[in-house]
Amino acid sequence: MRKYLIALAVTVSVAIAAMGFIAWKSVDRQKSAGVNVEVISAARQEAKQLYPMCLDSPAAVHNGVATGTEHFEDLLTTDPKKARAKLVDVVVPVIESRQLACTSTLADFGEVKKIASQKDGYVEGAQPKVEAVIARFKTTHLAADQLREAIDRNAPKDELLAKLAALRTSTN
Repeated sequence: MRKYLIALAVTVSVAIAAMGFIAWKSVDRQKSAGVNVEVISAARQEAKQLYPMCLDSPAAVHNGVATGTEHFEDLLTTDPKKARAKLVDVVVPVIESRQLACTSTLADFGEVKKIASQKDGYVEGAQPKVEAVIARFKTTHLAADQLREAIDRNAPKDELLAKLAALRTSTN
């Protein structure tokens, strides 16, 4: 029994050493190719932290817009200045903060692609999803800007309500 445990320990040690050697050679190969492995690692790690936040962002923005605009129908007709302030101070920052997480993720992906000597499977698979979320946020931000603009020019109630409906549906 003791011989088997010693053989198992030696086998595991050799396997770990082999994996370490392979990883070291990979890093060494990239360094010799002029790739700054530390920068790639930092950018990739930051992107991995921001990526889930970006993917969860549409739901968070949808909830933020729904909560931030729940009494807008009344405010748009009774107190447009208060509706505008709520739109600018509550709703738009929710959109912009989540949009920033996605654009930062995309920038980190770009950094990895620019520096890496070979394609990164994680970046290649995640980038289209991030770009799709950013496109949704552009639509939502545009709808919020159009509502703010309509409030600023004292648009009729029907137009304001239509712009509000467009804002709410833009997050779906």
